[in-house]
Amino acid sequence: METTGTSIGTTVKLPWAESYSVQETKAPEGYILDPTIYDYTLKDFQNQMDATGSILLAKNHSVTMTNTPITGKIQVKKVDEDNNKALAGAEFDIYKGSLNPGDTYENVQEPGYKKVGTITVDGSGIGVSPALFTGK
Repeated sequence: METTGTSIGTTVKLPWAESYSVQETKAPEGYILDPTIYDYTLKDFQNQMDATGSILLAKNHSVTMTNTPITGKIQVKKVDEDNNKALAGAEFDIYKGSLNPGDTYENVQEPGYKKVGTITVDGSGIGVSPALFTGK
């Protein structure tokens, strides 16, 4: 089974079996693979029996599986150039987008770039960003 990019997977006709297992083998870019094995048995299809309790020959089972985005943080250490003393109070804006060679801070504020966070340096000279999503 493969998802279609629209959060909906394709339906696959399977031969008769007492149970099936489903496991994600490739996560979408920027997401953590879910290693869980999901087992489905005839009990999962109980609501698809006819009035006499006979199991229907054609059975469908829909499930929703979620993925956790991959995140990371940026840490900045700000120090004095002359004596390597920690400096507090500096702020760094974080933008999503790729800078081209020769781009400047002014270019970053053009359409196509999106501010996703700010790092503020504390008294120890260290600042850490909020969790940032990786991938596209």
